[in-house]
Amino acid sequence: MVKRNVIRTTDVPVDERRREITSHGTRAFPVAIYYDVLKENVLGYVNWHWHEELQFCLVAQGFVDFFVGSKHICLGEGQGLFINSRALHMIRPGSEDAIYICLNYSPLLLGLYPGSVFHEKYVMPFISSEVAAIEFGKDLDWHTAVARSIEEVYEIYEGEEYGDEYKVVHILQNMWLSIIMNAEEFRQRSVTVRRRNTSVHEMLDYINEHYNEKIRIDDIADAVSFSRSECCRLFKRELGETIFSYLKKYRIERSTELLRDTDMSITDIAYEVGFGETSYYIKTFREVLGVTPKQYRNR
Repeated sequence: MVKRNVIRTTDVPVDERRREITSHGTRAFPVAIYYDVLKENVLGYVNWHWHEELQFCLVAQGFVDFFVGSKHICLGEGQGLFINSRALHMIRPGSEDAIYICLNYSPLLLGLYPGSVFHEKYVMPFISSEVAAIEFGKDLDWHTAVARSIEEVYEIYEGEEYGDEYKVVHILQNMWLSIIMNAEEFRQRSVTVRRRNTSVHEMLDYINEHYNEKIRIDDIADAVSFSRSECCRLFKRELGETIFSYLKKYRIERSTELLRDTDMSITDIAYEVGFGETSYYIKTFREVLGVTPKQYRNR
């Protein structure tokens, strides 16, 4: 059952850099919790995106496939995942009935204020870590405790009782303390990995700016100052698919906006998003989303 103030999501809007533009909570209380029935999403899944907020996910039903950088993690009911700030991730249903709870909040709630011992010693070293995600299941006590904490936030998130905001922040801080005390790999830091992540963001920026044009691998490689082969290896390693596979899906995603929001013809949309032929666009659209552009527009 979805609680009254919990948000039920059907889409994750992103900007040209694939940064999520959703406001998670408010400036006064930057916390938001979502109930996501994956099959109800516009694309049938949550496409690649990133955000500054920390994110905790808990599978409520079925199986969910999480892709964080190059990692693919399939989780079942009761299992969860921490996704670090600025980590690129995608979420797909692992089963028809896939549902998960998603908790997003600003790291500012943990550091209290810039320069504090909490910010400098216990927050920044970890959100700058090479670790993009931490899985928690049912096999360790601290895993179970983190999962239960997400459920507690979900239960009290309506905020109708005096002090509920403090209760939520107290739970979030305890969750964070549990992770940094128990997840040994989270203590590591890596400039090299941050450089790789930055380069992938730059590749995505280039694709966004030029997706409706003819794009060559050499153009993307030049944009990030890598060789052609290194560019392809890095992209495949970090996102788990080739540049052209991503580009094809990205063009389809942009075309869904035009199908929903304009009266443009299918042919015009095909050319607008970079497909050279209408027939190829329709074929690709069906491969990616399981329906034709016309069926998508009319449903």
